[in-house]
Amino acid sequence: MLKFMKFLSRFDRYNKRKGKQIWKSWCPFCNPNEKPLRAGKYWHIVYNQYPYTGNDQHIMAVPVRHIVFSTDFTKSELKELTSVYAFAKQFFWDKSYFSFTRETIDCRSIEHYHTHFCAGQLQGRYLRKMLEIEGFPIYEDMKEDL
Repeated sequence: MLKFMKFLSRFDRYNKRKGKQIWKSWCPFCNPNEKPLRAGKYWHIVYNQYPYTGNDQHIMAVPVRHIVFSTDFTKSELKELTSVYAFAKQFFWDKSYFSFTRETIDCRSIEHYHTHFCAGQLQGRYLRKMLEIEGFPIYEDMKEDL
């Protein structure tokens, strides 16, 4: 029998943690300490100050405006996002890279929307471990229920 997880809406999660959110005055993305690699009107690209182990080419795209969810973007911010992805492609040049965004507040370290770009390939075992930690059933665990 599959166990179903209780999912809260983004609105519920946001309101549940409202007292714990990082306010704009304390946000490291709103008050950066370093010069961005690329500074656009709506987006900055910066090196991750705390990159994943062994990855010295971990960059992030961060909106200039303090935004928590992708649903809060304006059309202009979304339009400039295409040039952000073009910059990442040029930055990594001939290397493999991947990108990801954590959309829920629960698993973010900072409550300011940001997209990660990392050199290399996302290996299956890391993805599997991430899914296990998040509580998603793995196919082998589900065989008996099929």
